[in-house]
Amino acid sequence: MSKIVFVGMPAHGHVNPTLPVVQELVRRGEQVIYYVAEEFRPQIERIGATFQAYPGGTLASKDIAEAIQSGDLTRVVRVILQATESLLPFLLDELPQKQPDVVAFDSNALWGRMAATKLNLPMVSLMTTFIPNPAQFPRLTLREWIHMLRPILPSIPGVVSARSRVVRRFGQSLYPPKPTLPMRGGTNIVFVPRDLQPDNALIDETFHFVGPTIDPEAPRGDLPFDASGAGPFIYISLGTLHRGSTDFWHQCFEAFAEIKAQFIVSVGKGADLQALGESPPNFIVRDVVPQIDVLRHAAVFITHGGMNSVLEGLYHGVPLILIPQQYEQLMTALNVAAKGAGLVLRGHMAGKRVTAAELRGALETILAEPRFGEAAKRAQTSLRATGGYRRATDEIQAFVARSARPRT
Repeated sequence: MSKIVFVGMPAHGHVNPTLPVVQELVRRGEQVIYYVAEEFRPQIERIGATFQAYPGGTLASKDIAEAIQSGDLTRVVRVILQATESLLPFLLDELPQKQPDVVAFDSNALWGRMAATKLNLPMVSLMTTFIPNPAQFPRLTLREWIHMLRPILPSIPGVVSARSRVVRRFGQSLYPPKPTLPMRGGTNIVFVPRDLQPDNALIDETFHFVGPTIDPEAPRGDLPFDASGAGPFIYISLGTLHRGSTDFWHQCFEAFAEIKAQFIVSVGKGADLQALGESPPNFIVRDVVPQIDVLRHAAVFITHGGMNSVLEGLYHGVPLILIPQQYEQLMTALNVAAKGAGLVLRGHMAGKRVTAAELRGALETILAEPRFGEAAKRAQTSLRATGGYRRATDEIQAFVARSARPRT
């Protein structure tokens, strides 16, 4: 039995893909210790791993959510750097006591990689998105550039200062090589299929594109509502972080009120449903729904283009209407559109309203043209052949075996 320490990024989109891998490692007899924020204790303990909480007040999902929702991606980097100042000393005290064989860190959990480097421990990077290639970045309009850069430019000095503090305190030798994020390890588990990864010179034999970690044999859950309305089943969600404005949901109500279809809307945990007002009769509006179970029934998925949502949609052969909220999501969305499995509405990238007419036109196009569903089915076949959580577990165990050394 090996001992594997996971160092997590406290965000559902980062923790959730790792859970089936951890569960499979435990099932195969490995000892797994998972460090992440206290709010994730139930999920970790439920699958048989040993949970270890980050110190209170260092980093929680709300910190990451607030940074992302600000539209300033440099703020996310600053949150990571500031958390490292507390979490790296914490791990440097903890890990020698645990004596792990391998440290598996989220590719954004800087403190995890730096601790493993300091302690000379073998490293696995867990990547929940693709490795960007600047040469293949999509072209932005002037308005999109302005909308993206306006919140970023004032924050750059703070990021530079935070990075300098980390380097001065812990040493340049511990800081990951450029490009820093997402960070790489001795082996790299990428929860994305290879055909969604842009060409990149960094990719070598240490990268294993295992795809989404969905269990195809998992029992189907019952939907917590009656969705037996007339017409196809359309699911709308902008994810756990972006949610969507009241205006966006009202545009959806206006766009689809007269369409003969059943619309299921997830507006996000903690959202004020009363503020949305009355929805059309063909809408079921909830704060949270069981997304995998809903997608098993869906004919179209209207999504923000977050990597987990995209993969879950395509895994179930559902064509997508993608409404990206940030640059990474735009890259993902354009990649899906290039494969014919969806359409992109990019108004939010320029700070503009996505109108009812645009929404209705996109949905009518996808429902009328079989090519979108056919492309989504091809993507489904490809995704289900990537290996998922079982292949990720195989690769981690193989790396542990290659890295084995006597305990001290």
